[in-house]
Amino acid sequence: MNLRKGITSVEFWHEFDENQINAINSNVSIISNELIVGCDLKPVDSNQKYDAEYIFSEPEKVIKIIITDELICTTLINYMRNHRDEFNTVIFIVGFGRNKFKYQVSIKKHEFGGLKFIVQA
Repeated sequence: MNLRKGITSVEFWHEFDENQINAINSNVSIISNELIVGCDLKPVDSNQKYDAEYIFSEPEKVIKIIITDELICTTLINYMRNHRDEFNTVIFIVGFGRNKFKYQVSIKKHEFGGLKFIVQA
C-alpha cells in the first residue's frame, strides 16, 4: 500500500551524525508476519547523494530512521492498528541505487512529531 505519492524527507541517524535525504515510493505491506515499511532514496542534489553514499558505505551503523511526514505517519499508524494481529516484526527497507538495505526496527513516536524507527541489534 502506498503511504504517499511524491517525495518526502527521511532522516538517517548514525553514530555521530544525521542526514536528511529525499525519498519516493513510501509503502507498507505485510509479508510472512512481517510489517514491511519501505522507500527508495531519491537524492535531490549532489550533497544528498554524497550523504546517501556515505551512510550506505557502512549501512550497519544506522541506529534510527525518522519520518516526520504527517500523511505517511498517520496512514502507517492506521494501517498498523487495522492489521495489528497480522505481524510480529517490523522491517524497514531502503532502496538506494541498485541496493536494498533491510533493518529490523521498533517504532516509537518521535518527540518532535513523526515516527522513529529504532534499529534493533
